[in-house]
Amino acid sequence: MLLLAGCSSPYLLTVEDVVCPVGQKARLVGKLEYRGLVVFNPGSEDRDLEFFVDGRPVGSDDTDDEGYAKLKHRFDTAGRRVLEIRYRDRRGDVHQATASVFVWGDRRPILVVDIDDTVSQTKKRYLLGDGMDRSKPLPDAPAVLSELAGRFHVVYLTARPREMAIKTRRWLADNGFPRGPVLTWDIDEYEWSSTEYKKTVWTT
Repeated sequence: MLLLAGCSSPYLLTVEDVVCPVGQKARLVGKLEYRGLVVFNPGSEDRDLEFFVDGRPVGSDDTDDEGYAKLKHRFDTAGRRVLEIRYRDRRGDVHQATASVFVWGDRRPILVVDIDDTVSQTKKRYLLGDGMDRSKPLPDAPAVLSELAGRFHVVYLTARPREMAIKTRRWLADNGFPRGPVLTWDIDEYEWSSTEYKKTVWTT
């Protein structure tokens, strides 16, 4: 049985988008937790997570006490890769989560964009749960960013929690925004201050 992210399950498996220059090793991170209250999810320790890139297995790692499994993998050609992480529980059910690895080989400058109240007229009631985010984009935001994407690598850096990554990627795609890595806040890894989190994540 295959359980997709967002379906009813005692586990919450998440994976972040990744940015990597050509010829370097990227840090791939999956996180397995027990479902809790919003962002307060206890980590599931000592579980084997398998990593796949474009459907090809590239390694595995056991989760630590906070639920993280980590792997480094080298990317030698530019392009977007599909990163998938799988966990098979004791019943044999397979849980999976996917994200993207953006491997950049040119020297285009990077444009870092916030989401809430920057490109989205965010309605917070839409952010919780598995329902669609029906917030509207700010006028002309998709068109402007699509034009800028011809000259910049666009990165979406948001203080939304990691658990909202899938919903956020879907909202950007559904509203015509250019594709780019979505980097989210993780309560177990970064500062409580959204300002400090954004400074930290972009300088590491």
